[in-house]
Amino acid sequence: MLPRALLIPASLLPILAVACGNVVVDPSAGAGGSSSTATTSGVTTGTGSTTTGSGGTGGTIACGETHDSLSIFLGTYDGKSFGCMGDPNGSLEMEATVVDAGADFIALDSCPPNADCLPAISKLVVSAPGLDLGSINKGAFVNVRVDAFLYMGGCGQRIQILNLPQWAGAPNPVDQGERLWLLATDGSFGTFEDSPLVAETVPLGCYPEEPQGCGDHEDYAWRFRPAQNPDDPGAIIGMGQTMSWFFKGGAFAQQVIGRNLRSFDVGYCDGPSEFAYWISNTYGLD
Repeated sequence: MLPRALLIPASLLPILAVACGNVVVDPSAGAGGSSSTATTSGVTTGTGSTTTGSGGTGGTIACGETHDSLSIFLGTYDGKSFGCMGDPNGSLEMEATVVDAGADFIALDSCPPNADCLPAISKLVVSAPGLDLGSINKGAFVNVRVDAFLYMGGCGQRIQILNLPQWAGAPNPVDQGERLWLLATDGSFGTFEDSPLVAETVPLGCYPEEPQGCGDHEDYAWRFRPAQNPDDPGAIIGMGQTMSWFFKGGAFAQQVIGRNLRSFDVGYCDGPSEFAYWISNTYGLD
């Protein structure tokens, strides 16, 4: 077998690190996540138990792999595209007004509220089992960030949509507080440096008798902690599970819903990154 290797642009190295047999989740302290390599309270490795944290309802976590995926495509008003369905080696950050939203799309107008300009409409499409973007209210000012990059075994991508309390001197007409509208990733482990949640993987110890190859075959749960409240145990979600919980950290205090699309390592040297999730706002419940 060949050694595990990822072909990652230098600009993404602070965000993502992968070592043979171990997943590292956004190694920058306090701005992303870190790997979780020990048995964690609320999860008994190898057998599964009830999840806890942040007021979530929890569920039974057991070994077993799911293969759900997430796709991202952002087509901008000036003809550019981002995400694995667009430019697979590109990043974009934009501020905009949400002018329309549906189950898997958002229409965004980049013309600032203080400018005399024609609408500059971009279309964002994010598709994944169970995800509904309709919770993002029309008229809201938002900050949108999209990253995508190619590496051995596939394409990694991630997206974050944060509420803007004000934009270009104008108050947000929908919500003037700090709010996470969407955080999602597929094949990319790290969150963004300003993400209100930290994503960690919790190994379950599912295949202790398998001979070790280039890496360990392992199933994981996702744990999500408030980035500015490290004492919060967070919410732990097993593969294929959807969970709603309340988190509080810094200026953020809101109800969210999240789904673990998949979280396992096949253990092959050239295997793909089988990690994906989404978290969205559940407006009106917090």
